[in-house]
Amino acid sequence: MNDTAAITCFFNFNKDSDNLNKFVQFKESIEKQNVPLFVIEITTEGVVPALRRFCDKNKYITGKTILPILIKGNALNVLSSQLPKEYKNIAWLNYNTIIKNENWAEEAELLLDNYKLVKIGKDSCHESPMIVKRSFFETVGLFDHDFCGNTNLITFLSAKNDGLLFENKDLLELYQDANPEIFYKILSYRESCYSYFNGEISYLESSIESTFDNSYSIKESVKLLEEIGMYNIHYTGLHKLIAIKNIHQLNYPTRLINLLKKV
Repeated sequence: MNDTAAITCFFNFNKDSDNLNKFVQFKESIEKQNVPLFVIEITTEGVVPALRRFCDKNKYITGKTILPILIKGNALNVLSSQLPKEYKNIAWLNYNTIIKNENWAEEAELLLDNYKLVKIGKDSCHESPMIVKRSFFETVGLFDHDFCGNTNLITFLSAKNDGLLFENKDLLELYQDANPEIFYKILSYRESCYSYFNGEISYLESSIESTFDNSYSIKESVKLLEEIGMYNIHYTGLHKLIAIKNIHQLNYPTRLINLLKKV
C-alpha cells in the first residue's frame, strides 16, 4: 500500500450541475491509480451535501458555513488532521485536475526522500497537485486566510523562496490594495512556510488535464477580499473550520457567486 493519501475539497456554492459529474470523474481517476482519496465538502447552512452517496463514509467529512465563502486552505488543513496515521505523505489536489502519470504517487514518494515538496508538472500552473510529508500539515499547513481561491499560489510561492516580497511584488500589491490585514498574514505565513521547506522542491513530470475553464483572473479573485474584515472572521486554529461572525452588510457572497458563474 502507498504511504500517500490524496485530499481534496468540494464547493458548489453556485449550484452548478456539472460540478458533481466532474468530481466523480476526478474521484474515479484517482482510485484507478490506487491512491486513497479523502474528501471534505463545504456547504452553506440548510444545503444538503451532494457527495455523501459517492464517497466512502470513512473518507468523507462535511463542514458548513453560514454563507458562501471560499475556505479552501482552511478546509484542507481540517481534513488533513482526520487522516489515519498510517499515511506519511499527503497530496492535495483540486477536483478539477486529472493526473495523467499513473504512477505519480510512487514516484513522488521516492522524491520526498530528498525533497520536502513535490509539485506534479513543472510547467503546469500553481493549481497543479502537490505532495508533502504529513508533518507540514501538522505544523504549518496551507495558507488558510485566503478567501479568494488562491491558496495553492500563496503556499507554493512561500515554500519556493524567501524573496516573496521582491519576486512577486505585483501579486502582493494586489493583496495589499484589496485587504492589508490579509496581506500581512501572507507575510507572516511566508516566514513559517519557507522555514519549513527552505526551497527544497522537486517536480514530477506529468501532464495535467483540467476539467474546468478558469476564465477569471487572479486580479479578479483577489478583489473578493475587499469585502472581508478580519474582525468578522472567527479563527480557532489550524485544524478548525473558520466561521463568519456577522453576515450583515457583507457583499462577498454575491461577488463570489458572480465570479464562480464565469468558471
